[in-house]
Amino acid sequence: MFGGVVYVIALNFIFLEYTIPFVLRKRKAIIYNILLETLLLWVHLMLYSYGSYAWRLLGIQLHVYTALRAFSSLKQALENQMAYSARSVFFFGLPGIYINKFTLDEKILKEKIDSMSLTELKAAVTEFSSYYVYVANYTIDDTANIVTHERITSTIPSIWGTEVKRKFSFSGDTLILINPTVNRRLTWVRQK
Repeated sequence: MFGGVVYVIALNFIFLEYTIPFVLRKRKAIIYNILLETLLLWVHLMLYSYGSYAWRLLGIQLHVYTALRAFSSLKQALENQMAYSARSVFFFGLPGIYINKFTLDEKILKEKIDSMSLTELKAAVTEFSSYYVYVANYTIDDTANIVTHERITSTIPSIWGTEVKRKFSFSGDTLILINPTVNRRLTWVRQK
Protein backbone atom coordinates (compact mmCIF):
# COMPACT_ATOMS: atom_id res chain seq x y z
CA MET A 1 0.00 0.00 0.00
CA PHE A 2 2.72 2.47 1.00
CA GLY A 3 4.61 1.86 -2.27
CA GLY A 4 1.45 2.57 -4.24
CA VAL A 5 0.93 5.83 -2.35
CA VAL A 6 4.48 6.94 -3.15
CA TYR A 7 3.98 6.13 -6.84
CA VAL A 8 0.65 7.96 -7.08
CA ILE A 9 1.90 11.02 -5.17
CA ALA A 10 4.92 11.28 -7.48
CA LEU A 11 2.69 10.92 -10.54
CA ASN A 12 0.21 13.50 -9.20
CA PHE A 13 3.05 15.94 -8.56
CA ILE A 14 4.30 15.58 -12.14
CA PHE A 15 0.76 15.88 -13.52
CA LEU A 16 -0.30 18.89 -11.44
CA GLU A 17 2.99 20.82 -11.31
CA TYR A 18 4.49 20.15 -14.74
CA THR A 19 2.03 18.61 -17.22
CA ILE A 20 -0.95 20.93 -16.67
CA PRO A 21 1.11 24.18 -16.74
CA PHE A 22 2.95 22.91 -19.84
CA VAL A 23 -0.31 22.20 -21.66
CA LEU A 24 -1.87 25.53 -20.62
CA ARG A 25 1.01 27.62 -21.97
CA LYS A 26 0.01 30.04 -24.69
CA ARG A 27 0.97 28.85 -28.16
CA LYS A 28 0.47 30.23 -31.66
CA ALA A 29 -2.50 27.98 -32.35
CA ILE A 30 -4.88 26.36 -29.88
CA ILE A 31 -4.75 23.10 -31.84
CA TYR A 32 -1.26 22.51 -30.43
CA ASN A 33 -2.66 22.74 -26.90
CA ILE A 34 -5.48 20.33 -27.77
CA LEU A 35 -3.09 17.80 -29.34
CA LEU A 36 -0.63 18.08 -26.44
CA GLU A 37 -3.45 17.76 -23.92
CA THR A 38 -4.79 14.64 -25.63
CA LEU A 39 -1.38 12.99 -25.86
CA LEU A 40 -0.26 13.83 -22.32
CA LEU A 41 -3.63 12.88 -20.82
CA TRP A 42 -3.38 9.49 -22.55
CA VAL A 43 0.18 9.04 -21.20
CA HIS A 44 -0.94 9.90 -17.68
CA LEU A 45 -3.95 7.58 -17.91
CA MET A 46 -1.62 4.75 -18.93
CA LEU A 47 0.72 5.57 -16.05
CA TYR A 48 -2.21 5.73 -13.60
CA SER A 49 -3.62 2.36 -14.71
CA TYR A 50 -0.92 0.09 -16.20
CA GLY A 51 1.91 1.92 -14.47
CA SER A 52 0.42 1.63 -11.00
CA TYR A 53 -0.47 -2.01 -11.71
CA ALA A 54 3.15 -2.70 -12.73
CA TRP A 55 4.39 -0.82 -9.65
CA ARG A 56 2.11 -2.98 -7.47
CA LEU A 57 3.42 -6.17 -9.08
CA LEU A 58 7.02 -5.02 -8.64
CA GLY A 59 6.40 -4.37 -4.94
CA ILE A 60 4.83 -7.80 -4.51
CA GLN A 61 7.69 -9.54 -6.38
CA LEU A 62 10.32 -7.74 -4.29
CA HIS A 63 8.37 -8.60 -1.10
CA VAL A 64 8.10 -4.92 -0.22
CA TYR A 65 4.45 -5.45 0.55
CA THR A 66 1.90 -8.24 0.46
CA ALA A 67 -0.99 -8.49 -1.97
CA LEU A 68 -4.06 -7.98 0.19
CA ARG A 69 -6.39 -8.58 -2.71
CA ALA A 70 -6.28 -11.03 -5.61
CA PHE A 71 -7.86 -10.01 -8.89
CA SER A 72 -9.51 -12.51 -11.22
CA SER A 73 -8.57 -10.61 -14.37
CA LEU A 74 -6.23 -7.91 -15.61
CA LYS A 75 -9.24 -5.70 -16.37
CA GLN A 76 -10.42 -5.90 -12.75
CA ALA A 77 -6.93 -5.08 -11.45
CA LEU A 78 -6.59 -2.10 -13.81
CA GLU A 79 -10.03 -0.78 -12.84
CA ASN A 80 -9.06 -0.97 -9.18
CA GLN A 81 -5.74 0.83 -9.73
CA MET A 82 -7.33 3.47 -11.96
CA ALA A 83 -10.11 4.20 -9.45
CA TYR A 84 -7.54 4.64 -6.68
CA SER A 85 -5.43 6.93 -8.89
CA ALA A 86 -8.38 9.01 -10.13
CA ARG A 87 -9.59 9.63 -6.57
CA SER A 88 -6.12 10.83 -5.63
CA VAL A 89 -6.06 13.33 -8.51
CA PHE A 90 -9.31 14.86 -7.26
CA PHE A 91 -8.19 14.73 -3.64
CA PHE A 92 -4.88 16.49 -4.32
CA GLY A 93 -5.72 18.43 -7.47
CA LEU A 94 -8.96 20.26 -6.80
CA PRO A 95 -7.84 21.98 -3.59
CA GLY A 96 -4.56 22.86 -5.27
CA ILE A 97 -6.39 24.82 -7.93
CA TYR A 98 -7.64 27.29 -5.30
CA ILE A 99 -4.45 27.71 -3.31
CA ASN A 100 -2.33 30.79 -3.96
CA LYS A 101 1.39 30.16 -3.94
CA PHE A 102 3.35 32.82 -2.08
CA THR A 103 6.92 33.57 -3.03
CA LEU A 104 8.87 35.19 -0.23
CA ASP A 105 11.70 36.41 -2.39
CA GLU A 106 12.40 40.01 -1.37
CA LYS A 107 13.09 41.15 -4.95
CA ILE A 108 9.71 39.86 -6.11
CA LEU A 109 8.09 41.42 -3.06
CA LYS A 110 9.44 44.87 -3.93
CA GLU A 111 8.26 44.50 -7.53
CA LYS A 112 4.77 43.13 -6.85
CA ILE A 113 3.73 43.90 -3.27
CA ASP A 114 4.73 47.40 -2.46
CA SER A 115 2.61 47.98 0.65
CA MET A 116 3.61 44.97 2.76
CA SER A 117 6.96 44.38 4.39
CA LEU A 118 8.57 40.95 4.31
CA THR A 119 7.67 40.44 8.00
CA GLU A 120 3.99 41.34 7.39
CA LEU A 121 3.80 39.05 4.38
CA LYS A 122 5.35 36.13 6.28
CA ALA A 123 2.79 36.68 9.05
CA ALA A 124 -0.05 36.64 6.50
CA VAL A 125 1.29 33.49 4.87
CA THR A 126 1.54 31.79 8.27
CA GLU A 127 -2.01 32.79 9.17
CA PHE A 128 -3.48 31.65 5.85
CA SER A 129 -1.28 28.61 5.19
CA SER A 130 -4.27 26.28 5.41
CA TYR A 131 -7.57 26.40 3.59
CA TYR A 132 -9.80 29.33 4.44
CA VAL A 133 -13.16 29.43 2.72
CA TYR A 134 -16.45 31.07 3.49
CA VAL A 135 -19.84 31.41 1.81
CA ALA A 136 -21.50 34.80 2.06
CA ASN A 137 -24.16 37.10 0.76
CA TYR A 138 -22.76 40.42 -0.33
CA THR A 139 -23.77 44.01 -0.91
CA ILE A 140 -21.84 46.69 -2.73
CA ASP A 141 -21.61 50.36 -1.79
CA ASP A 142 -20.55 51.97 -5.09
CA THR A 143 -20.10 55.41 -3.58
CA ALA A 144 -17.56 54.27 -0.96
CA ASN A 145 -16.17 51.37 -3.07
CA ILE A 146 -16.87 48.88 -0.27
CA VAL A 147 -18.15 45.32 -0.57
CA THR A 148 -19.76 43.83 2.54
CA HIS A 149 -19.77 40.05 2.97
CA GLU A 150 -22.37 38.64 5.35
CA ARG A 151 -20.80 35.27 6.14
CA ILE A 152 -23.23 32.37 6.21
CA THR A 153 -20.77 29.54 6.84
CA SER A 154 -17.02 29.04 6.86
CA THR A 155 -14.18 26.62 7.48
CA ILE A 156 -13.71 28.62 10.70
CA PRO A 157 -16.93 28.22 12.73
CA SER A 158 -16.20 31.23 14.94
CA ILE A 159 -16.80 33.62 12.02
CA TRP A 160 -20.19 32.20 10.99
CA GLY A 161 -22.80 34.94 10.91
CA THR A 162 -20.23 37.75 10.99
CA GLU A 163 -19.82 40.61 8.58
CA VAL A 164 -16.63 41.74 6.86
CA LYS A 165 -16.07 44.89 4.80
CA ARG A 166 -13.44 45.28 2.08
CA LYS A 167 -12.52 48.28 0.00
CA PHE A 168 -12.32 47.37 -3.65
CA SER A 169 -10.78 48.80 -6.78
CA PHE A 170 -10.00 47.66 -10.29
CA SER A 171 -6.73 47.89 -12.15
CA GLY A 172 -7.20 46.58 -15.68
CA ASP A 173 -8.16 42.91 -15.32
CA THR A 174 -7.35 42.85 -11.60
CA LEU A 175 -9.81 43.19 -8.73
CA ILE A 176 -8.09 44.42 -5.56
CA LEU A 177 -9.76 43.84 -2.17
CA ILE A 178 -8.24 45.72 0.77
CA ASN A 179 -8.85 45.01 4.44
CA PRO A 180 -9.16 48.49 6.00
CA THR A 181 -8.16 47.30 9.49
CA VAL A 182 -5.04 45.27 8.61
CA ASN A 183 -2.29 45.89 6.07
CA ARG A 184 -3.39 43.15 3.69
CA ARG A 185 -4.84 43.01 0.25
CA LEU A 186 -6.15 40.30 -2.01
CA THR A 187 -5.88 40.49 -5.77
CA TRP A 188 -7.95 38.50 -8.22
CA VAL A 189 -6.63 38.52 -11.78
CA ARG A 190 -8.99 37.72 -14.62
CA GLN A 191 -7.61 34.88 -16.73
CA LYS A 192 -8.03 35.15 -20.46
